[in-house]
Amino acid sequence: MAGWVRLAHAYNVLGEPDKARAAIDHAVRLKPGDVGVQLTLAETQKDAAPGDDTPADFIATMRTVLKLDPANVQALYYVGLAEQKAGI
Repeated sequence: MAGWVRLAHAYNVLGEPDKARAAIDHAVRLKPGDVGVQLTLAETQKDAAPGDDTPADFIATMRTVLKLDPANVQALYYVGLAEQKAGI
């Protein structure tokens, strides 16, 4: 599983978002409850978004991170920001 995560990071660095997503999807299937894997998925989703957009799938993944780790600062920030923008 760690190999898939490293591969996803490498593809992100190389500017290969489709390959990065495929690699992290493998890791998510192997360990869906792993916060680190979910955060790498979120990073891949955000990196694939055009400009400064915050994609809906990224926010959904961050919500998953909050379920797994309610004190995760990164997830709290992005989910809070999304909820503020939505007027929640």
